Amino acid sequence: MRTNATLRTFASIATAAVLLTGCGGPTKAGQEARAAAQDRMHRATSVIVFDQARQSFECGQFDKAMKEVDEAIYRTPNDARYWVLRGRISLERGRLEQALNDFGRAIEVKADCADAYYFQGIVHERWSQSEKSVAAYRKAAESDPTKVSYVLAAAEVLVTMERYDEAQQELEPKLAYFENNAPMHQLLGQVAMLREEPTIAAQHFNRALLIDPTLPMVLDNLSRAQYESEQWSACLDTVRRMQRELPGGRTMELMRTEGRCLAMLGRTSDARIVFSEITRDHAEDAEGWIDLAAVAWELDDLSRVQTCGQRLLRVAPHRYEGYVFLGLVEERNGNEPLAREWFQKASKVAQESGQEPELLMSLAGDS
Repeated sequence: MRTNATLRTFASIATAAVLLTGCGGPTKAGQEARAAAQDRMHRATSVIVFDQARQSFECGQFDKAMKEVDEAIYRTPNDARYWVLRGRISLERGRLEQALNDFGRAIEVKADCADAYYFQGIVHERWSQSEKSVAAYRKAAESDPTKVSYVLAAAEVLVTMERYDEAQQELEPKLAYFENNAPMHQLLGQVAMLREEPTIAAQHFNRALLIDPTLPMVLDNLSRAQYESEQWSACLDTVRRMQRELPGGRTMELMRTEGRCLAMLGRTSDARIVFSEITRDHAEDAEGWIDLAAVAWELDDLSRVQTCGQRLLRVAPHRYEGYVFLGLVEERNGNEPLAREWFQKASKVAQESGQEPELLMSLAGDS
């Protein structure tokens, strides 16, 4: 009701302006003045209707928003913002062709309309038109270099296309401007991981974490990069931080990484405690028994190695590791024939599952 009253007020002002031009007939100057007044009135009223359309859109009232933005466009057809909003409404309603046309109209009105190019990129991405999507995102970034979201969008599509070198080239030149942007560093870290550069990835994830400690998945990404780059001590610190701060606490996977870092740091007794806890709480987890057997072997705890091997034969008979550990125990006890039998079984299981580790080939010997 308030919007309608405001529109009537503008209309009354415009009418009064016409009546005040005099009774002697409209002069050319008077006609121009009346046209300018009417144009101002249309613009003013269209802004009000546009704001109402934007509010309706944000509230999810798409039909209402479409009617309102169409009225704003009718009053002022040459405002790119109106066409962008219309395209976004069409996009939310699943009318992609119409949305693309609306964004195109926005660009006709304003050639450097960054938002229009960005949403065009989204439409093309929905259609799996990756090349067109990247081109649109790049055009958006060119039109407004201050928005990191445009740069990230282009790089993310390149990542989905497995063009990791191009994704890196897309991001790195912009890094000086967006040096303190956490998502930029996180994406650079992810690209580095895909390019098998975990040390560089860890640097970017660390930077992202310093900028925004609340960024989703950044701690997990950092721990993986540190583990892959054999930064065992740093990885252990990160994992323990995750155990303290994340809702899940000491999950099995975090405990597994913790134990493996301890083992790689030579702290095998501490690692054995962690792996023992895993096997106690997750008795069917084959990886836990394998890890526990490995550290028990390092500690010359043959009894525990044998227990782990026997347990592996029950929970994962299709895996070769249990047979190997039992063979190692027999070999250490001097029972060469039985050890060879276990190694041969391990080799057979590995072949059947499509694996043939070199270790097994040497253990199996000539038999």
